[in-house]
Amino acid sequence: MAATAENHAMEGKGSGRHVMLALDESKYAEDVLRFCAENFAKIKGNKITFLYVYEYTPMTLLPGPGFVPAGQNVEDLNEDIRKHAIDKGTKILKHLGKKAQVLGFKPDDMKLLVGAPASNVKRAIVDYTKTEKADVLLCGSRGMGAVGRVFLGSVSDYLVHNCDCSVVIVKHPKEEPKSGT
Repeated sequence: MAATAENHAMEGKGSGRHVMLALDESKYAEDVLRFCAENFAKIKGNKITFLYVYEYTPMTLLPGPGFVPAGQNVEDLNEDIRKHAIDKGTKILKHLGKKAQVLGFKPDDMKLLVGAPASNVKRAIVDYTKTEKADVLLCGSRGMGAVGRVFLGSVSDYLVHNCDCSVVIVKHPKEEPKSGT
């Protein structure tokens, strides 16, 4: 019989599992929250961590006169871009934390990770799960299809193949066709 997260926590093997949720601002993040609420959040001793990776692209040169406000240089502009990305990520994590509370649980931790320019979303998530010794990572599936995955790359596929922990890909429920159409 396969061991479940619940069995693991009940058998007294430590204090439960460290469950990380890779989240973004898409509708698929709500599916991941719902799956966590139903399968991991109510198990005593589990630690739930929300992850959001913020990305920003610094400017290396200015496109022309009048682009940057007087008295500001490229470094100042890049710092403003970085701060905006951090503010956006923080707001998204807080919003998702409120959604989790509606579903009956509260994350133990919320981490805002840096993606580009230093890394990318995929690498930042893998590195963090390794550093913090996640037991399981939950992420959503956008359902891009084969062509989209070839050109854009699938974050969930990368995570499955590169994380040391188990990865659960939460699929978005298919909408049932309406009768009479």
